[in-house]
Amino acid sequence: MSVEKLLAFLAGDMATRPDTAQPLSPDLAARIAALTVDAPDDLSGTIEGDVAL
Repeated sequence: MSVEKLLAFLAGDMATRPDTAQPLSPDLAARIAALTVDAPDDLSGTIEGDVAL
């Protein structure tokens, strides 16, 4: 699934069911932060392979 399709799906879901949107719990946010703390974040770097944005 492309990022564009995912974002379109999320936007549609939020528009039709806004009552189901919830913030991340502090525990889940902490787990995500711990898992990604050492992930590289070169926002201007090139993406290898077949990518459509």
